[in-house]
Amino acid sequence: MFQATGEGTGLITAKAENALAHARVTVVNQVADLIISPAGVQLEPGVTQQFTVTAYDENGEVILVDQDLYQWTVDPRLGTMDPAAGLLTVTGPQTGGEIKVELGGKEAMVQINSGLQSTLAGNTVVGQQVTISVTHNNQPVAGALIRQVQPGDSIGAINASALYIRTKPDTKSSSIDKLPRDTQLTVLSKEGDWCKVRLADGKEGYAFAEYLTIQGAGVLGQTDENGHFVFKVNISGEYVFQAEKDNYLPAILTQTFVLK
Repeated sequence: MFQATGEGTGLITAKAENALAHARVTVVNQVADLIISPAGVQLEPGVTQQFTVTAYDENGEVILVDQDLYQWTVDPRLGTMDPAAGLLTVTGPQTGGEIKVELGGKEAMVQINSGLQSTLAGNTVVGQQVTISVTHNNQPVAGALIRQVQPGDSIGAINASALYIRTKPDTKSSSIDKLPRDTQLTVLSKEGDWCKVRLADGKEGYAFAEYLTIQGAGVLGQTDENGHFVFKVNISGEYVFQAEKDNYLPAILTQTFVLK
């Protein structure tokens, strides 16, 4: 075990009979940079997370540091830190916070449960394009997944002047109801050219899919390099969109779209 006592460069030599080996050692007394990994994580109450700190000198070379020399600061809302092991135990609720580590006047920081932010721009009229922008600390976030989470069921609006709702997926079957244009239905499933639907009064039947405009829940797409996702809603109503990315808490956006 070698313990440095002064700054400088020298050799450590190991000898066994006629065998000889050398290791060059440089001892520094100043840290140029600290890097903590992972740089951002999403954690739930009760879990533990290991963090690794790497120190660098002014030449970009790794400095081997006694772990006990690092000074950790933990947001008390998150939990407790074992400084010798660099191990965080999350005891608080799933909320955002920071962990900082310091050595020789240099500091590194990691974000825990850092949340995304999302905004919507554009005219919220059915059939017109709007843009969801996703950011973190006012910086655009590329590759964020945009998901429509509400309404949970697909909804359909009648785009014909009128549409029969039938008992079976067959034009020869009896009709349950005849509904006018723009009437909204819950779309339960699609079976070939037909959709199984639920009416506002709870009745279920079948409608010809060609005469329905369908807006389904699920993944819509991902943000581009500018943190933008462009889309349009085909049916009026209130929608909830969620922006997601690994190691971040999701952002929730609620918006009502109306007919012209």
